[in-house]
Amino acid sequence: KVLNVRVNSSFNQVKYNVQAQNKDLDEILKDTVKRIPLITLNTTARGGWNDIAWGFDSNLGSELSNGIKRNIQARIDAKVNALKAQVDQKIKAQKDQLMAQFNKIKGQVDKETEKAQKQVASAKQQAESDMNAKKQRAENSKKKEIEDAGKKLLKGLGL
Repeated sequence: KVLNVRVNSSFNQVKYNVQAQNKDLDEILKDTVKRIPLITLNTTARGGWNDIAWGFDSNLGSELSNGIKRNIQARIDAKVNALKAQVDQKIKAQKDQLMAQFNKIKGQVDKETEKAQKQVASAKQQAESDMNAKKQRAENSKKKEIEDAGKKLLKGLGL
């Protein structure tokens, strides 16, 4: 006779007694088992009565592995974030100081640029004013010459 038996079992709300001497490991293990919702245990028995082949399959190993990985990754992330915060805090003072210096110099440059732009605008306006005045004087001078020449010509004609 050949035996072929399969038993599928599941366990929930399992109470684990987990202890480790290392505080961190103890916390990781306790958190990991606390988060395992269901344990499955599937067994098989095959063969004759004198040579039964037993098979066991459970999700406990993968649940423990995934939980430990998750816990360790969370601890790594927390340490990385804490270290980043420390670095940012130390850099912040220097960054703020450099930004203050930059803004001060930028303000001075902006002020000098504005002053130079006003000087250029003023010089341009003065040059245009001078050019218009010279143009007006030249036009007036030419008109005067033409009038004088016209009067002379009329006087020469006896008018």
